[in-house]
Amino acid sequence: MKCPKYFKPFGLIVLMLILSAWVVLIAAPDGEKKPEEKTSPEAAMEKNPNPRVAKFDGKILTMDEFVKGITVRGDFRLYGSNAEQLRRMKKENLEEIVKDYLFNEKLAKMAVEQGVAEDANAKDQINKWREQSLATVIYQKEVVQKCPSPSPEEVKQYYEDNKGKYFQPFTFSMRHIFLSTLKSYTAKEGDTLESIAKEISGDENMVELILADDNQYKDYRYVKPEERAEKPFRPLQPGEKLLVPMTKEETDAVLSRAKKIQ
Repeated sequence: MKCPKYFKPFGLIVLMLILSAWVVLIAAPDGEKKPEEKTSPEAAMEKNPNPRVAKFDGKILTMDEFVKGITVRGDFRLYGSNAEQLRRMKKENLEEIVKDYLFNEKLAKMAVEQGVAEDANAKDQINKWREQSLATVIYQKEVVQKCPSPSPEEVKQYYEDNKGKYFQPFTFSMRHIFLSTLKSYTAKEGDTLESIAKEISGDENMVELILADDNQYKDYRYVKPEERAEKPFRPLQPGEKLLVPMTKEETDAVLSRAKKIQ
């Protein structure tokens, strides 16, 4: 049986929901802790430098394993990160990264179980990812590990020397607030454009400004009698949606509101 088009994205959504239920972040060190006890990040790292990050698929994922896996995969959000830096992240931010990581782990496991790796297209993709992974490993080895982090003084000096690169010119964005001087009207049995104009706008001459309330085309609904030989004129139908000019009092109120907003 052929799966419908919506099956795959729906299946991924379900998988993500299941994953969310399986992932349990453990921010505190191993062991129980009293509710009122508060532990600083520094004290927690000293007490347990390699804490459990998540429980997934019956296994425990530690911080070191997570950092190593993320590093090899080449997640751009974590270049140069280590366990200490990750533990200082906000819990919600770390939780999202862990979920993404484990979601990919689950998909990879499914791919192996289904023999996807034997497909010719898959092999090409695997080779590309292999090259990228190797490049990431050598980057970590030759750049990240061999280049010491700059001191705060060096960072400050670099900024002072390169202020021009970080200058953000003044910018602004514009939006508009639309205040209509037309109001909706649904035609009833026996209505004419002239009677509607008189009833709603108080002026029969306003008939020439009545629009068809169409989402794409808000054309003028009224056609003068002398022009109807050249322009199509549809008789008014009960239930037809129109946009009818407001009365002068209502229009003045809209203008007053516009001035207040300005």
